[in-house]
Amino acid sequence: VLGLICMVPSNTAWERVRREVGLALELDENLASAHGVRGFVATYVDYDAETGERHLERAIELDPTSGHFHCWLSTPLALRGRMDESMAHLERALEAEPMSAIIQTLVGFNMQFADPERGTRHMRNGFEMQPDNPMTGMYLGVGLGEFQGRFEEAIAPLEHSASMGYPTSVAFLASYQARLGNLEAAARAEEQLDHIAAKVYVSPFLRAIVSAGHGRAEETLDALEACLATGDGLGYIRMYRATFGFILDHPRAAALLQQVGGHLGR
Repeated sequence: VLGLICMVPSNTAWERVRREVGLALELDENLASAHGVRGFVATYVDYDAETGERHLERAIELDPTSGHFHCWLSTPLALRGRMDESMAHLERALEAEPMSAIIQTLVGFNMQFADPERGTRHMRNGFEMQPDNPMTGMYLGVGLGEFQGRFEEAIAPLEHSASMGYPTSVAFLASYQARLGNLEAAARAEEQLDHIAAKVYVSPFLRAIVSAGHGRAEETLDALEACLATGDGLGYIRMYRATFGFILDHPRAAALLQQVGGHLGR
């Protein structure tokens, strides 16, 4: 998870995950958790929807009570244009774990592709259930901003998450404040990100998010190209159109997009 949210270099994180999941499946090919993680990595890291679907279906066959497995499976189904099936698995995730703030949040985020208003309600549910989990505020803020362009509404949950030092939220907060013209607030968030970076890994992908908020195309592309070495975040270039849409037709973006051609928004 730290690799997915750009808090350690993705290549380093996922190499270890692949190795350990492979060993687990060699020992017991009926481990639901191992199939679930393998499907997650295939979908969200390798951009291989077919492999992701296969492993996640097996995980659900072994453990149908996991809301995470159903939620994760909704993505490769959506990637392959099977939106009715995708939504059905989101419903099953809610049925399996209705009182989980993270499930409410992830279901809501994934519902943005089919039913943004309902998705927002679930994200708000997750945030209200567990406001001190920085991920609930981050997903709510990013969901509002990236999929609906509701940047002003996104600020409050991002600020709450950023107050706990969550670097992804800090980066999006800086980006959205800059987009809204609140340059002093953007500068404060950028300074906070610098302080975090002095202590822990901060991905160049997060720097790209900040630069994009200011509309700095070359600087954004410099940061995204740095992600080629680390594997950080590149699958989100097309997905986060509100942030990165302005560079998608730039000549330098072609090499980046080749890395993520099978991911969301192809």
